[in-house]
Amino acid sequence: MPHSRSKFTFMTPPQHLDSLDPETFFAWQHKLEGIVIDVRSPLETAQGTLTKDTLEFNLYDPLFTSKIKTLDPTKHYFLYCATGNRSKAAKQLMSALGCTFVVDLQGGIVRARSEGF
Repeated sequence: MPHSRSKFTFMTPPQHLDSLDPETFFAWQHKLEGIVIDVRSPLETAQGTLTKDTLEFNLYDPLFTSKIKTLDPTKHYFLYCATGNRSKAAKQLMSALGCTFVVDLQGGIVRARSEGF
């Protein structure tokens, strides 16, 4: 009987600043024990987040940069927002502030929810 492997077994590891589809995002977040950050507004996050351990760092909060500076820059960060635009901006800012591994979710929570995540 042939041995079956999941699609994840053959996935290429993500690179710093990649945008990932939902399946890849969650698979690698789990494997790397990455920290998930939701960069949506408090009104949006009140409607629910994608994981129970999600950090909520509103991109438009004047303290966003200060909050990012408190993070360990060597950890793996997985960002999302509603559709992917804010997480892309946050990803670039986090990289500029010294974070060495930041990726975001293509299509944001809208796409993830539509694909059953």
